[in-house]
Amino acid sequence: MNIYILTLNNTVDIERCKCYIPFLSKERRERINNSNNPKNIITSIYTGLLTNRIISKETGLSVKNIAFKYGEHGKPSLEVPGFNNDNYHFSVSHSNNCIAFVSNTAPIGIDIEQLAPARMKVAKRFFCEAEYEYLTSLDPCHSSVEFTTIWTKKEAYFKMTGDGLTKKIDSVNVLNFSDNIMFYSKNHSDYIVSVCSSNLNSPINVIDLTEEDLTQDIYECSP
Repeated sequence: MNIYILTLNNTVDIERCKCYIPFLSKERRERINNSNNPKNIITSIYTGLLTNRIISKETGLSVKNIAFKYGEHGKPSLEVPGFNNDNYHFSVSHSNNCIAFVSNTAPIGIDIEQLAPARMKVAKRFFCEAEYEYLTSLDPCHSSVEFTTIWTKKEAYFKMTGDGLTKKIDSVNVLNFSDNIMFYSKNHSDYIVSVCSSNLNSPINVIDLTEEDLTQDIYECSP
């Protein structure tokens, strides 16, 4: 299984990025057109490019034919005539300048977050008792990584189920989970990325991508 991570350059030019909008799905184009935040627009454009490019590579679908539908709480899936979604599931996440994508034969969720000091008030409110006690037992130099790991695992779990954050976050203990659910977390530069699924195939590879990897031959995929 591959986890793809795209790290954007801080100097990305928004006007140059806008030339890629025609290569995105109708739903994403509409969201971009309704946004006035340059950073959000850039992130959305590259999230769409990354998602379309990897899905095309893994499924054989033409980028031009990729379309999406969304569950009650926003979970995306493919909406392509004749394509069977039962064996292809994907998830995408972004934080600051990083965008992460993963797919699997079983429902899957991914979350990526930039490391920051552990927010113990947040943990007290949103983590279950066992998770909070675990954090408080740690040396402060380790609490940032563990706080972010727990948080990303929770996000990945709810993205996998499609519930979003409609359920109480503290209802799930990611330190001691059953029901055949598996987690994988990795420290990637100054980020933590976590995935959750009932079937995490080994080996798990983290593949770094650049903007050029997504755009170097994009005009050959003209919509």
